[in-house]
This record gives sequence, C-alpha cells and structure tokens, in this order.
Amino acid sequence: MTRNLILLLSVACLVAVAVLSGGRVLSGTSEEGALAADARTIMQTLPHLNGPPVTHATFDDKVLIVTFFASWCPPCRQEFADLSDIYLQHREAGLEVVAINLFEDFDNFSDDERLVAFLKLTQPPFSVVKGNDAISQQFGTIRRIPSLFVFDRQGRRVLAFAHERGAQATLDAAALRQVISPLL
Repeated sequence: MTRNLILLLSVACLVAVAVLSGGRVLSGTSEEGALAADARTIMQTLPHLNGPPVTHATFDDKVLIVTFFASWCPPCRQEFADLSDIYLQHREAGLEVVAINLFEDFDNFSDDERLVAFLKLTQPPFSVVKGNDAISQQFGTIRRIPSLFVFDRQGRRVLAFAHERGAQATLDAAALRQVISPLL
C-alpha cells in the first residue's frame, strides 16, 4: 500500500514538474489512452533506420516507450543516451523502445547525412524508424520534439510528455525509471 502511494505521488510529481518546467502533457493516442491498433500497424510499416525492426512482437506483453525525435534537436541527444541505458538495463524484463524520426526537414532543411551522423554518434540499441504524418496523427498530432509516450503491458498510456521550447528541464532518466520500473 505504501509503495503504491509513493509510486502514485512520484508520477503525480513527475507530471507536475513536466507541466511547470515548460513541458506539456499531450492529449494522447486514443480516447482511452491506449496504443491504437492503427498506430501499431503504421509503426511496423515505417522505414527502418536502425536497431531491431518493429514487428508484431515489439508490442506483445511489453512495456513500450515511443519517442519522437529529430537529429537537429539538442534535447533528443540526451534523451537517446538515457533511453539507451534504460533499454539495455530493462529489455530482458520486457521493455521495448521505438524512436520515430519526425521533423527532420524542419524549416525546409533536410540532411540525410546529419541523421546518419546522429545515429552513428548515439548508437541506439532500440528500434529507430522514419516517421510521417499518419503516425504523428495517431499520437494526437505531434508538434514538439522530443515527445515521449510510455505504455504498460496492456497497451494503456501511462505517460505522455512533450518538451517545450526554452524549457529548463526535460524528462530525465531518473524520472522515466520511476514511471517504468513498477510496470516491468
């Protein structure tokens, strides 16, 4: 009982910090907050960029983190480092991470070499795919990156976070571990 109360308070504090620090909680992926079957299907068809391919098994009884990123995004670099550590530590317990590249051509500046260099530098061990408008819409139309979602083993959304421009804080590894640890 005490552990559950502490967990609930920790998640509430995490959301409060996200909102007060310039982050905003996103509306979600469906009316119920679940990872929609359409989103799962779209993620499996997106062009594979790095790491393991996204398959049906990616979603089966897994805790899932989905993040949207771009190679030019400074907070995305730290997030990739954090996600790599968390993924390597918890993948055997049933954690999956899918990173979706979005807004790479922001301001009409597209550079595939920059994306390749970002992936070479960050060396993510998790799945990385190229996003599109269809997948963005499945997540409530992504407008900011990094945007991160956590889903429990039943596919229910547990957390949705978007970094805001000029925010002093972002979702860090310790806060993310507090969210996913009880789900594993």
